[in-house]
Amino acid sequence: MLNLLFKDLLILKKTFFFALFYIVFMTLVFQNPPFSAAVYAMGTVAVAYILMTSAGAYDEKNKSEVFLNSLPVRRREIVFAKYLAIFLYAALGLGGTALFTAALNAALPSFPVGRPGLPDVAGAFAGAVLLGAAYYPLCFKFGVQKVRLFQLFLFLLVFFLPPFAVEYLQARSSRGEAAGLAGAVLHAPAWVQGSAGAALLLAVLLGSLALSLRIYERKEF
Repeated sequence: MLNLLFKDLLILKKTFFFALFYIVFMTLVFQNPPFSAAVYAMGTVAVAYILMTSAGAYDEKNKSEVFLNSLPVRRREIVFAKYLAIFLYAALGLGGTALFTAALNAALPSFPVGRPGLPDVAGAFAGAVLLGAAYYPLCFKFGVQKVRLFQLFLFLLVFFLPPFAVEYLQARSSRGEAAGLAGAVLHAPAWVQGSAGAALLLAVLLGSLALSLRIYERKEF
């Protein structure tokens, strides 16, 4: 499985420079409030999006899946490697954004974006995981070329829907309209909210993984 990850990293060498451009662009463009609070999430999700879609495009162009399935490699290992890569891509995106921001802070002490805190890290990885959970089942089912038509919509949906949903629930909660589990979580301590969010994210990821395994193991090459 690690060899499959290493294979993706090798074919993405040139793409890393393009991803670095996105880190610079998003950090500089969204440095001012209210967007500055989401700089790390934006940079991480953008890099994960670029690397995920580029790896899929390279595989489809070079018919890598046909070659891999001719080797003694189980199909579930191929799927697991793709999902494991989500966390690797997110770490690269977050690390690159943090390094660039640290360099700007050293050169410009008044730069408004500081070092990433725990909420920044959690939001960055959550966004990347949601993106991968939405992308891979579609990619395995329909192929990269067909999914490419919906990639931008998928990126925007994953990026903007969760904050909008949280803001909507918070607004309802402030008016006393949020009830049930959502209302209880919104009024709970921060650690309860974090645990609930992590559990929901894990459920989404495992559900996506199970769906991708089902699709890929039945796929004909």
